[in-house]
Amino acid sequence: HNIGDVLLRIVNELGLDLSNCVGQGYDGASALSSQRIGASRRFLEKSVNAHYFHCSMHCLNLSAAKAITIPQLRHAQEVIRDTVSCFRSSAKRSNLLTSCIEQCDDTRVSKSYLTKLCTTRFIERHTSVVCFRSLLRFVMESLSFMASWQSPDASKTANTLMNSISRSETIIGLVVLEHICSILLPTTRSLQTSGLDLVGAMSGVEGMLEALDSLRESEQLSYYVTPKWQHCQCSHCEFEGVCGGGSSSGLFPRLERRTSDWKQRVDAAECHPVVCSLSRVTVADMLEITLDKPRTASRSVYRAAASATLSTQSGPDVSDPVEHYYRINVFFPALDEIRRDIRMRFGQKQQQAVYFSRAVPAFMQFDDAVGDWTKLEKAISVYRDSLSDPAVVIKAEYELWRRKWHHQSAACRPRTALAALDQCCIYPNISTILQLLVTLPVTTAEAERLFSKMERTLPAIRATMEERRLEDLLLLQVHRLQETPTIEAVIDRFAAV
Repeated sequence: HNIGDVLLRIVNELGLDLSNCVGQGYDGASALSSQRIGASRRFLEKSVNAHYFHCSMHCLNLSAAKAITIPQLRHAQEVIRDTVSCFRSSAKRSNLLTSCIEQCDDTRVSKSYLTKLCTTRFIERHTSVVCFRSLLRFVMESLSFMASWQSPDASKTANTLMNSISRSETIIGLVVLEHICSILLPTTRSLQTSGLDLVGAMSGVEGMLEALDSLRESEQLSYYVTPKWQHCQCSHCEFEGVCGGGSSSGLFPRLERRTSDWKQRVDAAECHPVVCSLSRVTVADMLEITLDKPRTASRSVYRAAASATLSTQSGPDVSDPVEHYYRINVFFPALDEIRRDIRMRFGQKQQQAVYFSRAVPAFMQFDDAVGDWTKLEKAISVYRDSLSDPAVVIKAEYELWRRKWHHQSAACRPRTALAALDQCCIYPNISTILQLLVTLPVTTAEAERLFSKMERTLPAIRATMEERRLEDLLLLQVHRLQETPTIEAVIDRFAAV
């Protein structure tokens, strides 16, 4: 209540009319989002249309964090965190890793240090996972040097980390984390862009879900469809072949190698982008270890125990027991947890976005006029007080709006509510509906950017800065001018005061 009262007081001081408030967005903190005693409840008492929207960026982050409920993925993340901390806590260890990378003289390696795991956003940890994956061979080489140092602590830490990284669960967890986060990352970045409306945001989420569903289905079908192999034409490796196209090979494509030299195996793995990022065989081969699975019982009720083999009707068993175990007990559960949580958190928003999307020309179904109006009517029924005309007039105006775009090509139809607003000057109710769609809060990313700028603007040495000056400096950083004024212009401006 205290936070809600403060926010209401600020809104009143700014002279804003609460009757025009159509939404409020927070990051999910109970003090703000609680429907009983939170700040959202206080606003809803003053404005019936000020519905609460949980930040889509935080929702996706919470859904992605479901992946670490799988023990193997959680263990892989902890190993990455401990390894990064080990090297970044000492200049001597960092220099050792840098020297190993420089001695390799490999132009494909762009990083010379390990990136820390993001402490707040799960999906942003993808950068650290990818960096760790690309520098894995140099990390192992550096740890092997550290194991021979005279320092007991350094030697013990190096041996512990090498044993942890060499475990099958760690390798599988690292590959699965990298693969899943790579699918979630583009949508995460799109949710942080400016000017994003609800329809555009939910379209990105829907596309991401389709990619996860497709990955789940293709992995399941890969057991029953024999991969088509083609000969590798690489000049410096002798792999028997890689699966055509990469999509039908699944997460763990089977490779038959003919090389024995470690350096050749590393170069061969790196020259295949699909194999480099998806194949657990390549990572294990690079580290010169044999992947295995925990001992499983033929019948188990209280723990994960996938069957050792998988038979087909066309012949004998064709599945690798190790591959099959980790598919069933690691990869599939991680995908299912994330997909289930995303659908639970975004279900209501997706439904509302579908209803509002019928006002945007690019999303209209011109062969189903009744269906379009039925969906749009459900959306505007929530904000009926914001529209001045009765439903009959709004329906007629919407029909005219549809006819305007019916004979236009798909390329000419606006895809966002903001772009459509410029074309509906003579349609006041449609303009109001599009304004509602543009105004509905999608994420709090834009507001959170201000927090980062505040940390840089108000350090400890500027603790005595007045509030007015702080606000002015923050506004200058947020709304940057395209042309920075010159020093002479600033002097002239102050001299004229």
